[in-house]
Amino acid sequence: MLPLICICRVSSKVIDKLARSPTYVDFLSNHLINNRPVLIGHDLTESWPAFQLWENASDGGEINWDYLVNAYGAQTVTVTNCRAPSTDSCTEDITLSKVIRGWLSADAAKKDQPLLYVKDWHLARWVSRNPAVQPFYTTPDLFADDWLNYHYCTFTDDDFRFVYLGIQGTSTPFHKDVYDSYSWSTNVIGRKLWTFWAPDDEARKQPGVELVQEAGEAVFVCVALPQSFPAQSYTRLLPPKS
Repeated sequence: MLPLICICRVSSKVIDKLARSPTYVDFLSNHLINNRPVLIGHDLTESWPAFQLWENASDGGEINWDYLVNAYGAQTVTVTNCRAPSTDSCTEDITLSKVIRGWLSADAAKKDQPLLYVKDWHLARWVSRNPAVQPFYTTPDLFADDWLNYHYCTFTDDDFRFVYLGIQGTSTPFHKDVYDSYSWSTNVIGRKLWTFWAPDDEARKQPGVELVQEAGEAVFVCVALPQSFPAQSYTRLLPPKS
């Protein structure tokens, strides 16, 4: 299963929500085999270092920008401009520190300025190749059966373990998951709105199914089968709860 971060067979068009992580047997029988999506509570990933390293607890749970700049600022990341007419065709590679400086500047809110979103960042791959850098996560046991990343990490220089980073208003456009594969996505800081559509509704003629993912929650996204629901999605970062 791919880490990050499309869904599947649900008769009521309601995505299951579990306050606590299930046993592997329950996850296997109720979601993996049945090709059924699920939102899982924060206990699944609460031990991740990212929650302590990336969050500024003294500042109301905001992103710890200083840590990200100091630890990863020299990293080259791919960004897309969410204010461009076509985000897929408007991408560039720049350093993370430059992206963060832009977000924190007074110009970030201006409609005529780019609204950048970091996508497909291979941070886990970089950390695995630099032992001096502190790991930021571990794969939960529920999702450890990862044949695709095993192959790519073992036999190629590529992988599909991605980090996405943005500010309020940034988004991932309508898409389906790479290789129509299973995937999972954990939200470390902030809130994310998912909108899912059935795989046979690429024109989005029917209303999508919405899901709000809070910090610490994980979404399991199942494979896109012709009868599955939903399997294509749009995500957008939301403002904090009032």
